[in-house]
Amino acid sequence: MLILSQYDPKYDPQTKDLSNVPAEVAAHIRGEDFVWEGTSNLPNFKTDMLAYWRSGVSLARRLVQTFALSLDLPENHFDHLVTYPGSDGVLNYYPANTPEEVARAGNSEVGIGSHTDLQCFTLLWQDEVGGLQILSPEGQWLMAQPMPGTLVVNIGDYMMRLTNDRFKSTVHRVFNRTTVDRISMPFFFGFNFNEKCGVLPTCVDDAHPAKYEPISCAEVCSVARSDESW
Repeated sequence: MLILSQYDPKYDPQTKDLSNVPAEVAAHIRGEDFVWEGTSNLPNFKTDMLAYWRSGVSLARRLVQTFALSLDLPENHFDHLVTYPGSDGVLNYYPANTPEEVARAGNSEVGIGSHTDLQCFTLLWQDEVGGLQILSPEGQWLMAQPMPGTLVVNIGDYMMRLTNDRFKSTVHRVFNRTTVDRISMPFFFGFNFNEKCGVLPTCVDDAHPAKYEPISCAEVCSVARSDESW
């Protein structure tokens, strides 16, 4: 896994005043230029990856508006929470197996084990090799077959908390049982790390009291790192 693009206001598709970033926001900005060191031999790599990341930020901001409408909220309900969003662009590389390794592994070899993502949602581009599996509500692992020109959208833990489990975070895992390399590009998106949010009012009633206390995306990520069972 190579984390290339974390949120940095100087790359935001919405123009930011870099001299006036709020202190509570600046404390959580994680963009680091050293990730580009060693890539100068790859023509246009940084330019192209940042263009992809910027497109991901723009698309995700539109998607949170769609989520708001689906939750009986005004379209712009979340807009003030994604001005400096958690937004990590990642490259995953799964090396090819030899025929002997494929035969030996059978159904037991896992590239990335069963897990959920942490923030609001993930936009995933995967190549034609495939290997992503989604756990169905019935407990069956289903292949998420690659479809040209599409992205997979996985709900994350933070969105599940906000919606009081109305939207469930997507349990998934990855295999590469082939003799060719596999590449995927997940884009993890969440609210501004300084913003603490509770269960949405439209997801609570007498039969469904709030299950979760208010928390920020930063705290969700911190808790998950310190307690893998969370």
